[in-house]
Amino acid sequence: MTKILVISDSHGSVKKIEKALADNFSCKYLIFLGDGTDDIKNAEDLNQNRIKYVVRGNCDRLDYFNPLLLTANIDGVKFYITHGHQEKIKEVGTDIIESRAMSEDCDIALFGHTHSYANIDFCNLKLLNPGSIRDNNCYLVLTVDNGKLVDIERKTL
Repeated sequence: MTKILVISDSHGSVKKIEKALADNFSCKYLIFLGDGTDDIKNAEDLNQNRIKYVVRGNCDRLDYFNPLLLTANIDGVKFYITHGHQEKIKEVGTDIIESRAMSEDCDIALFGHTHSYANIDFCNLKLLNPGSIRDNNCYLVLTVDNGKLVDIERKTL
């Protein structure tokens, strides 16, 4: 079983990220969904072996290193990873994310931007938004195993 820490929208809250990282030391992966890529870079992570996937958000204007979206295969589960602003999540809902994730044959679409928790099932696609770690003190820990999503934990600081 593989544990994945999912954080979004820190907007300068480095200490909150550090607490989530410390509280979830055993998570092998970290996925950051944008709006605070400098926070992820500056946060102290005692688990130096953690694999990180980071996308930039609309407030990460000076970040030219991290992509706007990416896909990743973790333990047989394919993820579509985006902040959500490019897919106009606030204007049109999840339609564009659903379409793009399904066209990439993804199992799970992760997005932020709205600062609100979401857990949506659409066809064979699971859409998840952890909410803002800055505003809501929340994040997700996902457990995947052999191509299946086994557990979704919504955690608070």
